[in-house]
Amino acid sequence: MLRRLAPVALALFSLACGAGGVAVPPQTASAPPVDSEPGVARPEPEAKASGLGDLPAGVPPPPGSCEAFRGPPPKDCSSGSFEERLAAALAQKDAARDLALRCLESTTEAPPGWVRALRADLSPRECGDLVIGSEASAPGAARELADALVALGVGARLSRSVQNPPLPQAPFDKPQFLKHFKEVLSPWIVAQAKAVDGMSQMGPRLSGYARGVVAIEAGLADLRFVDVARRVELPDEMKNDPEIRETYLVALEQALEPRVGRGRDAALVGLGEFSKQGITTDARLSLVRSRLSELYAGRRLDALDALLLPPLPPPDESTPALKIAARLPAFYALRLAGSPAVEDAPMLRARLEQGVPPALWLGAPPASPSPELARLTQRGLFQLGQVYFWAEPFARAAAIPAPPQDSAAALVASLAKVLARGPRNAAAMMLGAPTLPAELRDVSALDALAQTKTPVAGFAELDAAYIRGLAPPANDPTFWKEQAARYRRAEKKLEAKPAKMKAAELARAAADTEKELRRQPAP
Repeated sequence: MLRRLAPVALALFSLACGAGGVAVPPQTASAPPVDSEPGVARPEPEAKASGLGDLPAGVPPPPGSCEAFRGPPPKDCSSGSFEERLAAALAQKDAARDLALRCLESTTEAPPGWVRALRADLSPRECGDLVIGSEASAPGAARELADALVALGVGARLSRSVQNPPLPQAPFDKPQFLKHFKEVLSPWIVAQAKAVDGMSQMGPRLSGYARGVVAIEAGLADLRFVDVARRVELPDEMKNDPEIRETYLVALEQALEPRVGRGRDAALVGLGEFSKQGITTDARLSLVRSRLSELYAGRRLDALDALLLPPLPPPDESTPALKIAARLPAFYALRLAGSPAVEDAPMLRARLEQGVPPALWLGAPPASPSPELARLTQRGLFQLGQVYFWAEPFARAAAIPAPPQDSAAALVASLAKVLARGPRNAAAMMLGAPTLPAELRDVSALDALAQTKTPVAGFAELDAAYIRGLAPPANDPTFWKEQAARYRRAEKKLEAKPAKMKAAELARAAADTEKELRRQPAP
């Protein structure tokens, strides 16, 4: 009987995850094809979503802290132009920023619904529906903003779902475990699954950025189901029997695989939509990249974050327009200025704080850009490729000639040349082969730069080794011996203490890998 406990408990959990015993098909859009281009728009659905409807059963209301983000505008709104007031509002934080933005709700200088959507996006994720309101609409709002209002409300509710599960608390025995599972945990999971599935259905009806918001939040909710299952504490009778515990864990992972795939696919849809907007700074984006990287450690979406690059100079914020550019999220910048001035170097530098204007990779490059503009364009494209593990921006960055004597630009161009041989996009990386292309081990351009006497020689040395390590040959101790030597050379060339410590740590890890491989018996 005891040996049947694992399958029984697993069946109960699978039943709950299927919301009543029937497997729930993904309602968010499926993952994009691995050969799809994130920067190319697809036809938008015709139906226009409106309204949030009632709060789904099982989803908690917004926490009390969200009350600071709703209410009428203050009576003492500041004077000045729209640009000046927006810049002043964005310079503040949290509830103070929201209060200042409320003063702009009635302005005619922003598109209808723009300020309300911006307020919801800048508030805590779980507060969006409170800020938007139950109608989630604005008279005269364009499709993309009308959809964003709905998406931010739905996204907030999704972010509050599958939180604080009523897990059984030890100590408990087998009968208590099964009773709690049947009477408490299983009904909770059923309610959460039904709510998530219902809200996820809104995603495919939305357009662009809005679809991305719902897809990411739905994907994160699905992945939280996986966390709940793995956190269930087993009775001592199961934990203390290695065979039963192993049976349970193996069967559990098999049962969770469809839910993991569903969450991953929804997240990839969201990443594709965000990449079209050129978004590089966003709380949802950071969270989903981190979550996917944890689940797929061998194909980390955030692997390129560890590259060493010289920092860009800080943006010029001497005017209200530049202050806005440096602080306004990328989606809202595009709605406020549909044709951004990507040939204005100070403005482009400021906008790179939040994202990369799509015109940089969708339009023709400037005929004769200034060295500063060429440098910023190259860096922006590289930044986009780095965030989304996306080959096309890397290829475009590599094609921009580095200004003479600009070693930092030469480093970015060399890195981009190597990484352009990598996965086509995030979907290709996560759904394709389990290892990255061997072509990434050809770092000759970086090796040449590492031999120079320029300030970036140490950066090039470490980055070359790091990229090679993303695509190692199987069971090759000689490769790891060379990796350790490369990192030790980088340590000697680097000047900053944190960078030197990083190189030393990577050298030790490579040396340990070499030793472990040499200890293994030959096949």
